[in-house]
Amino acid sequence: MVKRILAGVILAFILTGGAVAGPFEEADAAYQRGDYATALQLWRPLAEQGNAGAQFALGKMYVHGHGVPQDDAEALKWYRLAAEQGNADAQSNLGAMYVLGRGVSEDYAEALKWYRLAAEQGYADAQDALGKAYDDGEGVPQDYAEAVKWYRLAAERGQPDAQFNLGVMYAMGQGVPQDDAEAVKWWRLAAQNATGFIDHGAAAQNALGQMYADGDVGPRDYVEAVKWYRLAAEQGNAAAQFNLGVMYLMGQGVPQDYVEAHKCFNLAASRFSASDAENRDKAVKARDSLASQMTPEQLAEAQKLAREWRPTPQLSQPSTSATSVTYGAAEIQAVPVAPVPQSSSDRPTNTAQQPAPSASVPTEWCAKMMALLSNPWGDAYLKQALIEKMRNRGCMN
Repeated sequence: MVKRILAGVILAFILTGGAVAGPFEEADAAYQRGDYATALQLWRPLAEQGNAGAQFALGKMYVHGHGVPQDDAEALKWYRLAAEQGNADAQSNLGAMYVLGRGVSEDYAEALKWYRLAAEQGYADAQDALGKAYDDGEGVPQDYAEAVKWYRLAAERGQPDAQFNLGVMYAMGQGVPQDDAEAVKWWRLAAQNATGFIDHGAAAQNALGQMYADGDVGPRDYVEAVKWYRLAAEQGNAAAQFNLGVMYLMGQGVPQDYVEAHKCFNLAASRFSASDAENRDKAVKARDSLASQMTPEQLAEAQKLAREWRPTPQLSQPSTSATSVTYGAAEIQAVPVAPVPQSSSDRPTNTAQQPAPSASVPTEWCAKMMALLSNPWGDAYLKQALIEKMRNRGCMN
């Protein structure tokens, strides 16, 4: 988990800096259309002449095996040459290589050195990575205030992961006073800034839905909760699909509709991974229990809607930071989704079977954190860090 937490800013795709008119731009265009041979032919001479942007580009090609045999050591060589010239993309990616031990032995101190250099240039992904390092105390003493500082810098530049992480810090009251309204503010921004199927966009939307449904930012607002659940569910977020199904089942924020509820439970059951067997089983049980209360016509319509459903990417303004991908991502070990409620008095929570918190930890705090964990976080490593913090505070065994 630690290895992956620090590598949340890995191997950016977007080429920035160092571009020269002519060959560099032609190489970039060739790369974007998948003509890697031409890109390599144009970039290599520039890289050998010391062009930092071309050096970064070659590093990227070797990392991905685009037009060349995949070779981490060669990627590391070109990233280092570009990083030593101050290329922030390369500095950030070089840090990631040290975290993951790709082409070099794992070295968190060296990773943080390069992340910090990129972060100090305003590179938002590296700022987020530094925030995670301070959040978890890896390579540096744990310091929530410093984590918040770096998360905020990245968040203010529109980096959705950092906006999401900053929202978690406000929800947990770590490094900042606990403030649900601020948490919602940053999760809302993360949800709006995420493009396509970026995981934190859907996770933030689902978290927002839960905050509104639980009344954490004022009176319960089921209509607003449904709005955010739906946005996440339409992107394929399994927990949001389950939560939306509960809202249709209970008639909260929407007219009661067994057909829509069954469709949502069915989709959730199909989208939880094999490693999320407990979550999937709960969705299956909810779907099958509801099916026993439906007419054959309703059931046929619900199944038809589920078969025809396709995920819808969220369209929004892109983040100001470079796109990145994560290597070696661990599978998300999701916390069980709550079962379908038997009454309309309240929506489900995940606190029922958890051990009682220690006397020094407010029960409400633990309950709120358990609610946060009901979301299948796009970032499995952030989720694991949250679990460890809850264990440290006596909320979990």
